[in-house]
This record gives sequence, C-alpha cells and structure tokens, in this order.
Amino acid sequence: MTCLRTTLFSLCALAVAVSAGAAENVDTSAWVCEYCPFEAQSGGSYALGATTVSDDTAMIGNATGYDEEGVYANLDARGRRATDRYRVRWNIEDLGLDSRVVNVDGSQPGRFDYHLDWEELPYRQFITTSTVFSGVADGGLALPPDWVRAPTTAGFSALDANLVRRPIESDRRTFGLGGRYRLSSALSVAADYRQRNNEGTRIAGGSTFNNASLLPADFDHRTDELELSIRYGSDSGFLSASWFLSDFDNAFETLQWEQPFSGAAGAGFPALARAPDNRFQQLRIAGGYSLPAWRTVLTMSAALGRIEQDEPFLDYTTNPTLDPGALPRPDLGGEVDTRNVVLSVNARPLRKLRLRGSYRYDERDNNTPVELYSRVVGDTFLGGEEEANSPFSHKRRKVEGSADWDAHRVLRLSTGFEYREHDRTL
Repeated sequence: MTCLRTTLFSLCALAVAVSAGAAENVDTSAWVCEYCPFEAQSGGSYALGATTVSDDTAMIGNATGYDEEGVYANLDARGRRATDRYRVRWNIEDLGLDSRVVNVDGSQPGRFDYHLDWEELPYRQFITTSTVFSGVADGGLALPPDWVRAPTTAGFSALDANLVRRPIESDRRTFGLGGRYRLSSALSVAADYRQRNNEGTRIAGGSTFNNASLLPADFDHRTDELELSIRYGSDSGFLSASWFLSDFDNAFETLQWEQPFSGAAGAGFPALARAPDNRFQQLRIAGGYSLPAWRTVLTMSAALGRIEQDEPFLDYTTNPTLDPGALPRPDLGGEVDTRNVVLSVNARPLRKLRLRGSYRYDERDNNTPVELYSRVVGDTFLGGEEEANSPFSHKRRKVEGSADWDAHRVLRLSTGFEYREHDRTL
C-alpha cells in the first residue's frame, strides 16, 4: 500500500493595523487598560493538498480517514482577526477527510467569549471481515433464504456461497457550542452544549444454550450534554453554581438474529437488549476563600445528582414454546441518587511549614425497585426458579492530612494520616 501526499499551494497573510512607526508617535501615558492590551491585527495561513491511497486498508485508515483506495483532497487553515474590541480565531485540520477538526473561538475581552467545535474520528477495525447475516429493520439480522442449519459449523453447507463483506468500523462526531458572559466585574454566567454521535458496526456475541454466533451489530448512539453555570468572584474568593445534564439515546433497542444452528424448538430468533436510554442530572456548588491568617486557602464543593432509566423490558424469551409468566413490571424504573462533598484547607503558617487537610464524602443511593424475575436459560428451557435484582448502594468517607517542613535546602520532612470508611448495602 502506498500513500502519497502532495501540497498544491500554501498561502500566508498577515496584516497589522498599526505600524511600528505610527506607534512610536502615540502618547500612551494616559491609557487605562483594565485587561490585557493587544495589537489589532488579522492574518492566517491556508494549505490545500491531495493524498493518494493505493489500496484499501484499515490500519492506515484508522483515525485518519485514509481507509479506501483513491484520491483525497484536503484543506488546512489557521488564522485570527482582532480589533480594539473583538477577537476571533479559527483552526481547520483535514477538512476533506473523515478525521476533520474545526475550532472557532472569539471574545470581547472583559465582556464575553464563545467557542464552536466540530470533530470527527473514524475507527476502522477490520475491512476484510465477512458474514452470512444481512441487516433488516430495527437492527435485526437475517440469514440467506437457502441457509441450511446444522448442530456445528462443519455442517453449514451454504456458508461459502453466502459470505458477504461487512467491514467492522464506526464514525464518531462531536459538536460543541458554548460561551460566557460577564454581567459585571465579579459576576458571570456561562453555558456549554456538547453532542456526541457514534454509529457503525461492531462485533457482538449472541448465544443460546450450547452455541454462539459472532454478529455484525449496527449501532447508533447519541449523547447530549448541557451545563449552565453562574459564578461570583472577588480578590479573596469565588462562589459558583451549576446544573449539568447528560442524556443518552440509543437508536436500536434490540439486537435480534436468526439462529444459524439447529437447536431447541422455537429458539430460532433469539434477542438481546441494547444499552438503554438514560439520563443524568447534577446540581453543584463550589467555592473558595483565601484568608490572610497563615496564608490559608479554603475550598469546597457539593453536588446532588440523579440517574434515571426506564427503558421498557424485552420479553423473557422469544421462544413461543416456553411460558415463564409475566414480567413483574414493564421497565426497570431505575433511579440512583448521588451525593458528593469535598472540603479542603491549605495553610502556610511559617515560611518552611505547609499544612494540608481534606474531607471527602461520596454516596450512591440506588432506589431501583427490587422484584423477582424468572430465569430462562438460552431461550431453550426454564430455569425453574426466580431471582431478585440487586441494586447496590454505598457510602464512602475519606479524611486525610499532611505536614511538610523544609528543614534544609535538600531535606524535607513530611508526615501525614489517612482514614477511609466504605459501607455497601443492597
């Protein structure tokens, strides 16, 4: 495999609004600048190129986008534009490839700032893999019409004639948008949004009682994250509050496949549940304060969160010859509350003495309902007993402290302690 990249041209431009000669004639003695001064200027560099790839390859194409034979056009750009009031910068990498990156950020110093991001990452694991399964609606997998079932793979007489190429690959795309606005010299608000999409095909294991298949499972995940915050800061400390949301959505709820092996009656179409849709929310307060006594700094943070999951259950089995009874509830009703507290203190009572102490508390309270569920073994027979789900909860505490004394230029004496406590309950 040969990879050749050729740069067609490169263009650089830089324009300075205020020349050095003119700046020498400006009287700056009366200037008042609350924030960092900067020169008003604009400029950028741009590069257009092309790359040729001689053969299809997963190794070279993984994370780069050069996975298929052919010619790839590409564009890179980097630049900025600034005036006395506004600034904007941009960065573009590999625009013509599946590994492209675009970043834009700007600001009015002392008033607001913003950012816009777009990133793509190709994952090419295997491009020479083959399968007998073909995709159907809702992510299901079907066998060829002339398929002949057998107890083992040695009896698959229609295997070779029905193998089709199915690359194992995926693409991840991330979009971000956010900014901050300063209401006053001490008070500001901020918002950040991020969306991640990941879709492609991976290898999944599907099993029944006495055999298993490697399945080309299509997937399509999307995660949306949003954070809103407000912050007050002064010379001696700060206080902030924020709300965070993470929402996960899976386009495929079930993986169902046609069983290629001969087996128990009615067990011809097994099914597996995919990762369920879920949501996480968290409220957080953080702060810090500097005391002149002993040059002490106090910091704290406290957070309350909740995880929820109520995706409908699949049936116990797809085998119509089995009757395990009705499910005890239509969905898990999953609900987990989290609580986190962190306190810390750092002090320097003497020039050579430093003291540190901290306290951390983490709690996970799983309020998911406990029910008895019937057991079905590999869609083949009933287990004959019921089993309850186990919603684990825990509490963790950690207290630690330390002291350092610089006894000499090359000698430091240290001591400390640590206490941990961990409680876990069902």
